[in-house]
Amino acid sequence: RYEGQFNNVGVITGAGYSHGENETDSAATDDREVWNVGLDLDFGPFGVGAIYREDNGAADGAGTDDEETIVVGADYTTGPFKIGASWYEQDNTFAVDGLDTSRYSGGVTYTYGPGMTFRGSVGYIEHEQTGINGGTSDDVDATYVTLGTQINF
Repeated sequence: RYEGQFNNVGVITGAGYSHGENETDSAATDDREVWNVGLDLDFGPFGVGAIYREDNGAADGAGTDDEETIVVGADYTTGPFKIGASWYEQDNTFAVDGLDTSRYSGGVTYTYGPGMTFRGSVGYIEHEQTGINGGTSDDVDATYVTLGTQINF
């Protein structure tokens, strides 16, 4: 992880790798490997960030594809308000081949005092699975709204 400034741009970047050894001797499972990399840039009131993550789900020998996740987000701060949006895409969700997830969301945070905020967001999620029921595609969609407050002391 690195956190610092470069020509008046705030930079946070990091990467990680995890390895778990599978003690069973099976052709259907393999050692678990997960890695990720991320970058966050802040220019004055604007922020933008992205991550990429890959997880083999410990099932390489079973013919399943790796779970791959991409997230991109941006925000803008003006006075007591912070407004943001994000996009999330995941292939082979829960290590299920052909189950893909997309999420689009936007939200706002209002700071009404030191350590006190109101929050709200709206989003849309789509799960799509291909290759089931004789090759057809099944979709599950959802729209959500969240409201809340946070108090830090």
